[in-house]
Amino acid sequence: MTERTQDWQKRLRGEPPIENGFTSQLERKVRERIRMKTRGRRAPLRMVAAAMSIAVLAGGGWWFKDDIQGLMAKEARSDVPAALRNDPLADTAVELKVQQDSMSSFLFDHYGKKMFIIRHPSVSFRSLTPPAMDASGDMAKWTQAFETWMDEARPDVLQLPYNVYVELAAKGKLLSLESRIKSADVGLDAYYEPVTELLRLGGGGELYGLSASFDTSVVYINRKLFESRNVAFSAESGMTVDEILATAARFAGTGTAGLYGQSGDQTYKIVNFMGETSGLQSVAYQDGAWRATVGTEGWQDIWRKMAEGTKTGWLRHAKPLGNNYTYDDRMKQDAFAQGEAAMAIGGAAYAHLLEEYKSLGQIQDDWIAVPIKPADGAPNQDSFLAPGTVYAVNAASANQEAAWEVVKFMAGREFGKKLLTTGVQSDLLSSRLDVLGADEQKRWEAFYAGAADPAQAYKQLTAAKPSYWRATGVLAEAGAKYMKAVTDGELTAAEALERMQAELDKALPFVGLEVTDQ
Repeated sequence: MTERTQDWQKRLRGEPPIENGFTSQLERKVRERIRMKTRGRRAPLRMVAAAMSIAVLAGGGWWFKDDIQGLMAKEARSDVPAALRNDPLADTAVELKVQQDSMSSFLFDHYGKKMFIIRHPSVSFRSLTPPAMDASGDMAKWTQAFETWMDEARPDVLQLPYNVYVELAAKGKLLSLESRIKSADVGLDAYYEPVTELLRLGGGGELYGLSASFDTSVVYINRKLFESRNVAFSAESGMTVDEILATAARFAGTGTAGLYGQSGDQTYKIVNFMGETSGLQSVAYQDGAWRATVGTEGWQDIWRKMAEGTKTGWLRHAKPLGNNYTYDDRMKQDAFAQGEAAMAIGGAAYAHLLEEYKSLGQIQDDWIAVPIKPADGAPNQDSFLAPGTVYAVNAASANQEAAWEVVKFMAGREFGKKLLTTGVQSDLLSSRLDVLGADEQKRWEAFYAGAADPAQAYKQLTAAKPSYWRATGVLAEAGAKYMKAVTDGELTAAEALERMQAELDKALPFVGLEVTDQ
């Protein structure tokens, strides 16, 4: 990718400049200066330790300057920096073992750990890597391997996907946080209630972890295009699938697409999303195998509407970009960003992408987001309520209190605000509403106004889905092939779905069985 693209990616990740980064060498220097006894003249010694830590961390770059300033804020007649004065871990030198997990580990290793150390200089960290998932993609099999690893490695702090959080909580392997949350005044009222409810459902009625983020799906609307074509839409109550498709169809023959499908290499993705959001089931894991249920009248209706949209131009699909593409390539083929499509479906990441386009002066957008109203019992409610990493404490940890402090910090307001203001975690939404200012509340209102059912999302997020991505890949490939046959006039929607059902009946039961452990 181009140098410009790489620069954009660094800005999106919020990486501090390497020459001023808080490196492991600096961290060791901090350790050397703060490992001192705190008995006797505790306050002066802690003050010296803090001052020496700050002196070293002052070279830590722009990302931590606010934290260092916060450390130096003093109350009247106090000789200990404010951020350290109430450190519950001040008298304990402890090394915490932290389980690694892709993006959440990136956030913790590059940002959370350093901010935590500034506030709790007696704590150090050691990263532990669990086994990787094998080629079968069998989540149940990987979870079992993870549990075995967890019993042997004994990490203190866990960074878990939601379904693994549920499994471990049910087996008593996670520490209940209920009493600690109450005594620490964590302020659960500040959390987005559906996420908290989802975590409680996963813990059998108790909280065994906290999540700082989640994602959902909304309709992006270009207001100028709607106004110029005299097309109305409902922004307050949200839109059902029928309303989205009917509204998009009003742009037929205008030269503007009513709806843009972003996934150029998966043209069937938006068709399947619309069908499932309206309450239709495409594939499900039943009796130990994957089964398809696409040969129904409901699916025929969705197919007829969307095939007509493709033929008349109110539905536009993105062109496949392939593997080697630049940031500019992606932006230029984005019909919604270029003002050529009135609506698009996406999550939080798309909003940040549009903002990035705008900040670089490459588009002049005027978009708002409108909630989507999924049908009762829609099988994809997890598309509207998907929690990010769940931070939890190993019930077998010998350092439970210190590990709890880490969980509380990573899912807390201070770190959440930092992530929001720097744009580091730009593909998800904050679970804490108290990090949002007035302007941000207005900007993200639709994302928090969705009607997802936590109980339904829980059911779908925890359903046994071995080889899920392989099954949906088979579905997408067949769907794209037969939808093209319909739009080209070779088959009717009913004929195409009948053939597709027969093809999936033969292929899906064997998904995953052909893959062996490597």
